[in-house]
Amino acid sequence: FTDPEAMRWESRFIRGFVTAFKDHPAIAVWEPGNECNCLALLPPAHAGEAAAWHWLDFIVNTIRSADPVHPVWSGMHGTPAEPEKPWNLHALGECCDGVTTHPYPLFTPHCGKTPLNTMPGIFHSTAETLFYRGISGKPGIIEEIGTLGPCLLSEDRRCGYVRATVVSAWVHDCPAYLWWCAFDQDHLDYAPYRNIALERELGLFSHTGEPHPAAEELLRTLKKINSLPFEKLPARKTHALVLATQDQDSWLAAYGAFVLGKQAGIEVEFASACQELPDAVFYWMPAISGCRVLDRDRWQELQQKVQAGATLLVTDDGSGILQPFGSVFGCEVDYSTTEPEEYRLDLAEESFILKRNFTRRLLPGKAEITGTIDGTPGLICTSCGKGKIFYLNGAPELQVLQEKQPHLYKIYRNIAMQSGINPALKHPGISRTEHPLPDGRKVIVKINCTDSCADGIPANGFTIDIC
Repeated sequence: FTDPEAMRWESRFIRGFVTAFKDHPAIAVWEPGNECNCLALLPPAHAGEAAAWHWLDFIVNTIRSADPVHPVWSGMHGTPAEPEKPWNLHALGECCDGVTTHPYPLFTPHCGKTPLNTMPGIFHSTAETLFYRGISGKPGIIEEIGTLGPCLLSEDRRCGYVRATVVSAWVHDCPAYLWWCAFDQDHLDYAPYRNIALERELGLFSHTGEPHPAAEELLRTLKKINSLPFEKLPARKTHALVLATQDQDSWLAAYGAFVLGKQAGIEVEFASACQELPDAVFYWMPAISGCRVLDRDRWQELQQKVQAGATLLVTDDGSGILQPFGSVFGCEVDYSTTEPEEYRLDLAEESFILKRNFTRRLLPGKAEITGTIDGTPGLICTSCGKGKIFYLNGAPELQVLQEKQPHLYKIYRNIAMQSGINPALKHPGISRTEHPLPDGRKVIVKINCTDSCADGIPANGFTIDIC
């Protein structure tokens, strides 16, 4: 990535290769390579982030100099949102025309905790792709997806996974879904197939070309989608904008928010709190932590949007520092410690057991208290101009992926109802999206993200209704 002689030959090869093939009808986009961010070590600290940016900018512009027509996408796996890290999504959005996800649970933090054909596994590919495009500001595709062979999922479950993830990609406007890979390679006697078992049976077809049941299920699903009486599904109706902040594991917070939102009936998109904020009616800052949550200018901008009528929800892992605090949230911090805790949140005649790595207690003030922790404020709401601010003294987004607590979503459904969002009543394992048509009708798509029947929909099945 930094050696001048290597980069000289990289440039020569790329210019020659792109020039030779740029007019071939098979070329749709270019990429710097496959998962280049995984190829070599970078210098430590900020020098690594700068080196990654310079290499990416150099390679992308070398491609563009040889072919100014075709776009250049990132082709990378596991890229972070944090601007200080190498290969971050801000840099990819600055340098590339689009971003890609390779959502394999074995290689993605916080994934693979449940069978892939159940929630949250069904939404890994969709949530990560929406997260990437929201932070980068560029289109995103599911460039590599698969179940990594028969040792992780049965063929019956793989069929359900294919069906549900394809429909999920469709309803969330992911323009490409590429299975890795087409054919099994169990007959090849060279690396990596000789020594890495994981690489041998990834295909939708056998090495002789016979379709596996998952390939046939994919075809059936696509035929049903293509038979609908419209060419393109309109964008889904969304309710909230989830903001990635600093000093946090932003992917964990975002993925947890996406899953809880789905269970509660709240459809979300993503954005970075490091950039100018898009307009939204509901902002959700999940699991804030640390001393650099967001810059003062951005914090003031967010308050101005609330004063103009938006709603803001902040959830806190116990260490998040936002100042001013008391005058904004309508309460004061009594104390905060670094002691981990397990505690009970009482809300609307229900109780929820929460865990976090820090302890924080609040003192009551002008804010309305709608949930309590040992008699102290747990969930509070205060008016701010024409809008409202909710503060949850806890961060269930960090728990929902790690533990089986299927009712945590009720906290967010309660907040949504208080803020004027009225999510449709449904089973928490059902994804429901609503897509307005130009003639006033709407398309409602439901996906069963469980491995059993729910709301009359078979395991991993889906329904499409036009009403």
